[in-house]
Amino acid sequence: MAYDHETETSARRITPVNGSATVAPETEVLFEIAVPEYVDGGVETRWTVDGRDVTDVGPLHDEYLHNGMDFLQQTFDSAGAYDVTALLLDESGEETDSVTWTVTVEDGGSRPPVLDRPTAAQEVTYSDESTAIDLTIATSDPDGDLHRTVWFLRGGDAYLGSTSVEGEEDTATVSVDTFCDYCRVFVLLVDENGAVRSTAPYYFHRVEDASVEETGIRQTMTIESDDGDRVFYEFEVGGTLSYGRPGEEDDPAHPEFIEGARARGAVDGDSEDTFTFTGELTDFRTEGPAVVSVGDDRLDLSVFGDDRLDLSVFDADLVPRPSDDEAAIHDLVVESTGEDQAFYEFSVSGDLDYGDDRDAPFPRDRDGATVTGSVGSGERDQYRYTGDVTACSVVGPATVRVDGEPADFATTSASADEDDADVQIQIVESDVSVALGVDLRLQGLVRNEGEAAGTRQVRTTLTSDAASLFRRDLRVDLEPDELSFVDFETFDTAGLPPGEYTFTVTTGDDTDSTTITVESD
Repeated sequence: MAYDHETETSARRITPVNGSATVAPETEVLFEIAVPEYVDGGVETRWTVDGRDVTDVGPLHDEYLHNGMDFLQQTFDSAGAYDVTALLLDESGEETDSVTWTVTVEDGGSRPPVLDRPTAAQEVTYSDESTAIDLTIATSDPDGDLHRTVWFLRGGDAYLGSTSVEGEEDTATVSVDTFCDYCRVFVLLVDENGAVRSTAPYYFHRVEDASVEETGIRQTMTIESDDGDRVFYEFEVGGTLSYGRPGEEDDPAHPEFIEGARARGAVDGDSEDTFTFTGELTDFRTEGPAVVSVGDDRLDLSVFGDDRLDLSVFDADLVPRPSDDEAAIHDLVVESTGEDQAFYEFSVSGDLDYGDDRDAPFPRDRDGATVTGSVGSGERDQYRYTGDVTACSVVGPATVRVDGEPADFATTSASADEDDADVQIQIVESDVSVALGVDLRLQGLVRNEGEAAGTRQVRTTLTSDAASLFRRDLRVDLEPDELSFVDFETFDTAGLPPGEYTFTVTTGDDTDSTTITVESD
């Protein structure tokens, strides 16, 4: 998008696009102006809201100035009209130009864009030979007025550039040639009213002695059977290849799957194979209908041609065929039907695994053939199992379906908080710092300060600026004034990029949180 100049010294409005903007309450708004004189210095900006000076301009301010721009990030909590002004001052403090926006804050106003399919930050590897790596995100805006994305490298403190986006859905790509180990790529997603959301979709990691082809975004590929029958596959990538998800690569149970940058194997209705790779997918052939996904996107295998797969290279001992008496697999879905949180627990007589349609990024608590969890507004959890459901209870607004049909065995109650218990919590650890790769154990106190015994579902979550990384539910039963010491969570930090995370515990009656810093050294 081009911006017109009236004079060489005028301040030019970038965001919000027009002189007036309407946003929803509690929305953070980005105000941006462009002034070429910022690059050489001698010019500064005074920001005001309704005539009052504001100085909280946000991070990486110097990087903006070096690129001929300035900005203010401001959150408007209450409904009303606000005048935001950028006053351009010369070296003597005299005003040379100004730009003013009138911001109306009201229900139904603009809301910030979102990063499509948010996950934990994705690792991008680089080496001393790397020159430039393209990073792409997909974003959408609930109001259909996407405007731009602004990219930064935190840790290296570099402005990476901006990309215009438009409409309700769009993609944005930036080419990065500045790298630093464990530095995170932050992106501001902005709409035309200035509603902004900050996200960190990538982080860089340096690898030794790697060629350019072996570096780049580490992607996850999943291979499944489309109809439950056995499917053979073989594929090749242009970079590195390992079995398993990031942090789980080179599963010792499957050493023979990998031959350099090529892999082969077979899946059926009971299994799926997952690989982590860099570079492009250069070849993929199957014998039988397969569902192949990279990240959340299903691949169109027809682009690789219709060459038949040579099954003679497959060893029956390597990938055994399923037995004829294999047990039938059932799908069980727990789906929220209201605004309140619903908690569930069920057991099966056979095998139990997580399905592919769960909303949480990481699994809930599972103990053998019994699982507990919860769903909130708009959420659904899916499982696959064999055998029969031997017990199932739901507390709160939710339905249970098996193979698409309502389950008649589920015992439900309307509310999770029908007793007079008052369960308070306290995390023992405060502002924890831990070295990368060290197991971290978080514990706390849970006390029932109510007048009656009660049961509560305790939820633990770990979040970063970019995404929710896991959530877990556990149940506690407490008598009046009973105090219990609970292991909230133990997790391996090896899969977390260095940085700050928030660990939160809630019971419905009380919430406590602490900051966890994962250090690279």
